[in-house]
Amino acid sequence: VCVFMRFVRNVKVFKCQQFSGHNLTGFLACRDTQVSDCVSYEAKNSPFDHWNSSGYIIVSNNIVRSSSQALNQAIQVTGNDTDPITTQLLNTGLCEKIIIEGNIVDVPRSGTNSGIILNCLTENSTVKEAVISSNYVRGTHFGIVLQGKVSNVVVSSNVVKDNFIGILK
Repeated sequence: VCVFMRFVRNVKVFKCQQFSGHNLTGFLACRDTQVSDCVSYEAKNSPFDHWNSSGYIIVSNNIVRSSSQALNQAIQVTGNDTDPITTQLLNTGLCEKIIIEGNIVDVPRSGTNSGIILNCLTENSTVKEAVISSNYVRGTHFGIVLQGKVSNVVVSSNVVKDNFIGILK
């Protein structure tokens, strides 16, 4: 992971580049984060990853490119508290107030990879109040995914191209 944070607030990441690796950013239980104008090449996992009760998230004007690597998700927000420490301290599983806009995802399709995904895989997790707009997603298996207890989401003005399934909810 290029930039990894846990339980922090007010973090801004601008103009970073990553060549290979798993995540450009990995934020666990962070609040008030922004990742903008970054580029990830040949990532193996999720270049822009927020999970474990993160909130007030902006992911904007980033680029994810790959010619051969099969990544899992390009931009991911997960409400799951998969970490036992986070579960004990926060006990929420809530990700909220999310803006994902102006990003470019251009990668090869692999398995069930996703361009942008908001997901909740456990009973106690929730993702709410999100805007996904003006993104370009090409080549992934799923373009944009809303999975589990995801609510109050506006998906608009995105270009989803050459994907097996464009938008899954």
